[in-house]
Amino acid sequence: MPTALRRHWRPLLSLLFGALVYFFWLSRYPYLLLGKESLNLFLFDQEHLLDRLSFPGGMARYISEFLTQFFLDVRWGALVYALLLTGLQRAVWRLCEGRRAETYLLTFIPSISLWYLSANTDIQLTYLVAVVLTTTVLGLSPRKRVSGLCVLAAATPLVYWLCGPVAAMLPFGVFLRQRHTCRSAILWFSALMLWAALCIAGSWWVAAYPLHQLVQGIGYCFRGSAASSIGLLVPPSAILAVALFASRKGSRAGAKVCRWAGAGLCLASLLLVWHHFSATDYEEIEYDALQRMGMTSHIAAKSRASSPKSTVCQLVARQAASPASGQAQDTELLKALMDNGMMHSQSSAFMLSDLFLKNGLVNKSQHAAFEAMESVWYSKSARALRRLVETNLITGHYAVALKYISLLEETLFYRSWAREMRSLAEHPDQIGSHPVYGPLRNVYLHTRDELFF
Repeated sequence: MPTALRRHWRPLLSLLFGALVYFFWLSRYPYLLLGKESLNLFLFDQEHLLDRLSFPGGMARYISEFLTQFFLDVRWGALVYALLLTGLQRAVWRLCEGRRAETYLLTFIPSISLWYLSANTDIQLTYLVAVVLTTTVLGLSPRKRVSGLCVLAAATPLVYWLCGPVAAMLPFGVFLRQRHTCRSAILWFSALMLWAALCIAGSWWVAAYPLHQLVQGIGYCFRGSAASSIGLLVPPSAILAVALFASRKGSRAGAKVCRWAGAGLCLASLLLVWHHFSATDYEEIEYDALQRMGMTSHIAAKSRASSPKSTVCQLVARQAASPASGQAQDTELLKALMDNGMMHSQSSAFMLSDLFLKNGLVNKSQHAAFEAMESVWYSKSARALRRLVETNLITGHYAVALKYISLLEETLFYRSWAREMRSLAEHPDQIGSHPVYGPLRNVYLHTRDELFF
């Protein structure tokens, strides 16, 4: 092995891992990134920041919302995941302080576990950001006994308020301190865990959230199912297990076994990630992303290769095979759209909103977009706000459209579009000549919306 490669193999392996994550998201599951962006709204104003800082974990959520807006371009979204997961791996290695080089491969396990959890659409980017920030703070805390304990005690309430209950990792730093007997380590750990519990309980009196949400983490998980809640415990447990294992002294023979065990665990974890993503059904999210990007040929080809299971996806495929020209002409499609039971998820609501608008059913399109946004209890949706701007411009509710436009003007990727729409809202006579909104307004004004109840 060349000397340079032997000396720098660890950072090179981290770069290789980051490249693997990047190309995985970019080539295999880019529509998941678009699906996450659809349920996000980040505003560049002081009020939005202060609102996020008003509850525990708000800073992690604020950062995650800032990063999620870049998912609108899947290249940037894949890069965000690659940087976060690679950064977590390096933070875990910093936590181990490079004590045992043979444990380097094990430091990839927490990142791979978070990669695995990212397949779960219920678990938000807020959780990943919180884990990265907390691990970084734990790795930067002093290793000396007295100063380390003081920093951990002072950092616990601050990290809890900024990152949420993941701050419960900090008391475990006691076992990484030097010159601790087993008894004193357990006593200090118990004291710091009690301090962390008091911080969580005390926040219940300040933040307007139930105690169970504060314990689980606000914005960590969408629906809060039991499986998702248990899954949130895996990455912190893996981080602490690797750090504690690296702090122990090992023999030369044990080092060789550790290297092979680390390589085997990493390979098995990567295979598990690949299988988990492949086995999970993302049909509606994928069809929604394809429809959003206007890739009708891809939708038609995909439906011909494998008939979609979801009724909404079947309607999207039908629309892609024979797209309407702004006015409802497919009677069978209209009858199918009358089934209100199809709106069972955010993706299905967004797809129905697009279908309604393409077929001239403006009121139903607005209803579906509003339902999609309101189902996201932890945030708003810039994508839904854009649709609400369009429908209110078509129906002549210009004051309402301006309200939504003012919000989109505070975003990054919707700002230029919002400014164009402001011109239409302030000069309604221009809407009739618009290539999309003009024909839809004629349909709205001269036909009855039979599907609006």
